[in-house]
Amino acid sequence: MDHTTGNYAIDWTSLPASDHFFLATDYQLKHTPNELKFLFGSVSSFSENADQYDSAVEIHFPIREACIYFYRTVFIEKSGNSIEPFFNSVEKALNGTTYDRKKYKLPENKATSFRLFPANFTAMSFSGSQALLELFEVPPDLLHLIRKNKNSRPSSGVKPVMSIILNAEVLYSLLTEIRPLLKDICSKQDEVVNE
Repeated sequence: MDHTTGNYAIDWTSLPASDHFFLATDYQLKHTPNELKFLFGSVSSFSENADQYDSAVEIHFPIREACIYFYRTVFIEKSGNSIEPFFNSVEKALNGTTYDRKKYKLPENKATSFRLFPANFTAMSFSGSQALLELFEVPPDLLHLIRKNKNSRPSSGVKPVMSIILNAEVLYSLLTEIRPLLKDICSKQDEVVNE
């Protein structure tokens, strides 16, 4: 925890892996001044003329943390096992392959096929054509206690929310769409911190 800026660091390699995996064949993205909102959906390869997801999850991610985990660590900083940013590694691996997105509707039966989750920390990885977005939530009370230099409550800590498995082309498309959305917002946040 850096008490001068209020920033904190999380070593994702020491966090528990999520028990919940979701295979996303597509995504949608929205943003507000306070949040980045992701809709990850699945459509069966055997569905003909599908116009809605078979199942979907919506993730609400605070914009301040999105600047850290979806912008700086993806486009600016060198990735953990590379000499370049994560995005560059994905781009090189795909070698010009692109993903053709389609706007699907929410699942017909939202009660059983749709869920919403909060997240404020993510880790990304890819191998070959498969990618992984691990989503976590650092509870607000834990952040408050850390910032006040106080002990946390028993069993509080960073909780795994979900692991999203997706094709590397889908991840690349998502990151390409995120970049211009966050570039100005994150630059303004950096200016405020550095004043």
